[in-house]
Amino acid sequence: MRSCRGEPRDCLGRYAPLMPEATRDGVQAMIEGHRLGLDFDALREEAPDTIAAVIEWSEQMRRSAAASAKRPQRPQRG
Repeated sequence: MRSCRGEPRDCLGRYAPLMPEATRDGVQAMIEGHRLGLDFDALREEAPDTIAAVIEWSEQMRRSAAASAKRPQRPQRG
């Protein structure tokens, strides 16, 4: 999730296959909305279910990252 800073096309090409289809659709809608000059609130009004899928996926990724950070790390063998 934190790797998508910088070039959006590169990020989408690399990580989109890992996202649920509804999330990919939402990201595409966000890109199109940005191209059309829509702000986030207007986009949420235009495509509430699609954008909700992106928000839910983002929240799941944040919770997963937070849970991983709390787990004790196993020592590496080497």
